[in-house]
Formats: sequence, structure tokens, C-alpha cells
Amino acid sequence: MIKHLKISVSDFQNKINYNFKNLSLLEQAIVHPSYISKQTVAFFERLEFLGDKVLGLAITEKLLNTFPLEDEGKIAVRYTNLTNKDALYSTMSNLHIMDDIELFDDCKTVAVYADIMEAIIGAIFVDSCYDTIRDLIFQWISVNDSDGKNAKNLLQEYLQHKGMQIPKYEDTLCMTNYFEVKVSAEELKLSAVGSGHNKKIAEQDAAKKLLALINEK
Repeated sequence: MIKHLKISVSDFQNKINYNFKNLSLLEQAIVHPSYISKQTVAFFERLEFLGDKVLGLAITEKLLNTFPLEDEGKIAVRYTNLTNKDALYSTMSNLHIMDDIELFDDCKTVAVYADIMEAIIGAIFVDSCYDTIRDLIFQWISVNDSDGKNAKNLLQEYLQHKGMQIPKYEDTLCMTNYFEVKVSAEELKLSAVGSGHNKKIAEQDAAKKLLALINEK
């Protein structure tokens, strides 16, 4: 365990599916500047800056290859949906590494977690090569989630088209920067729980999961 990390490094690396050769890069990426010296803050900010550019290149490459017939405007919308702060926050949440990041309560924001995700990307790029981090980004982020479709609207439209009642949403957990919402399709006897840093995102996550259950059924 290196100086500022109070986590299981091996568990963290398993979650992101990458083992660092230089663990100091991992430390620079996930230890928030509020905990450390000005010199290390500079390292973090450089990794964050680098990660933003690497992420942008990888996502652009993937989108252009996946949607060769779409115009620049549609590609730009997809790009924004996959690289904005909310998307990076969701990526970190899906990797289940948020609890491994030590932050003061007033720093537990979408923007801060997104910055740390970019720094992790930058750190892996420095520790390996572009091909390695590009492949990891493609593992973490699906371009099929980039069209900006509203899962709540899709769910409601589907149920109404089938002559069923609209879905019901219920708050199950409300905390600072974390919400859980349950959505139910009573006539199908199906429900799903979604989460996010605000109620809106939690509802969208729940609707998306319920749609997946309906598709399976």
C-alpha cells in the first residue's frame, strides 16, 4: 500500500481491469487534491487534463467507426452524452470504485468524481499506451447509450401502447448526492431500482433497468 491510499489496491485494479506498473500514478489520480500537497495537486490536474483528451479521442474514434453514415451534428450529440460530467460520474459508479475515493463531504460532487475518472484515464495512458486505455474505455462505456433517448418516456410509451397503466416511481433512498428510486409496472408484476446523484438520474436508471427486464421477459 502506498502512502496516501487506504484501499485494497488489488481490489481497485480488479474493478477497473487494469494493473498499474507504477502505483504512484494511481495515487496521483485518485487521491483528491484537498488531501495533498500543491506539487501533487499539479500532477493530478495534469492527469485530469490528459485523461479528458484521451477519452475524447477514444470516444470520437468509436463513434465514427460505429455510426459511419451519421452527420457531424448527430455524432456531436452522442459525443457529449458520453463524455460529459454526468456520463463520467455514471462510469465511475458502474465500476463500483466511488467508495474507494476518499473525499471530504463537500467534495462529493458529480464534477469532482468526473475529474477523478478523467485522471484515472490519464494515469493508465501514461502507465501503458493509447491502445490499452482505448480498449478499457470501450469496456467501460457503451456507445449504444449515446443517443440521448429518455428511458422514462420510452417506458411510459411502451406501457401505454400495450394498454397498461403508466409506471409508478417511488423514492426508496435519499441522501446527499445519492438517490435510489423504484419503478414498477404493476400489470407486468415487474419492478427495478435505479440510483444516481440526483432523483432525475435515479429515475432514468430505474426506467432503463425495467425496460431491460421487459425485453428479457
